[in-house]
Amino acid sequence: PGDTTSLNSSYVDDVIETSRGEVYVATDAEAIQKLDRRTGRFTAIRYRRDPALNSNYRKRITEDRQGVLWIAANVHGLCSYDPSTGASQLYRKGPGELSTDVLNGDMALDPAGNLWVCTDGGGINILGIQSGQFSYLRGVAGCEDCIGSDHTYTVFFDDQNRVWIGTFNEGIYYYDPQRFKFGDYYKEPHDLDAFRNLSVLSLYQDKKQRIWVGTDGEGLFMFDAGGKLHRFLH
Repeated sequence: PGDTTSLNSSYVDDVIETSRGEVYVATDAEAIQKLDRRTGRFTAIRYRRDPALNSNYRKRITEDRQGVLWIAANVHGLCSYDPSTGASQLYRKGPGELSTDVLNGDMALDPAGNLWVCTDGGGINILGIQSGQFSYLRGVAGCEDCIGSDHTYTVFFDDQNRVWIGTFNEGIYYYDPQRFKFGDYYKEPHDLDAFRNLSVLSLYQDKKQRIWVGTDGEGLFMFDAGGKLHRFLH
């Protein structure tokens, strides 16, 4: 406390290294920070905010192909920050913008460079960074080939350009561009019950082609390369 060059909070939500080799940290404080690796000191990076959107819970940072940083959190809106110019822009709920201000933080770039943003109740909001236009991926009741929930926690593109989405209470959904549809991903019929009513918080594919699934209180799951499901508990 009182040292403006220290980490601005002990609650750290995200850390990224950019394409320029710079390190940025997101905490539950208002500003993100840039780390000077040589001195170990932090510099506050302030970006455009709305006083009505003051939650920093689950803050995330993503870099796009132009080197612009995108920042989101729980009740925060979507903000951009250009490290080369210091310019920032705020997107919030409104016609042609976000479907809701309540974001869950996680974001990912698709193969075309569009930004997919998770929301809590507004589905996936997809921003065409070049066009500045939003499109929306929403849950549809009774649709077997649609995403099953508008409450999305995490989004991830694997090395075959398939997108994986972790939801609040409907498990995992994925989209394979070769199949052109959404659906629950289960290798075997009995795997269906493994994620029923679970909160899926994180997804990751390792170098052995295994998919790892982190849950809220129900342990860690892993699909091996052959499709067999494994579960790890404390």
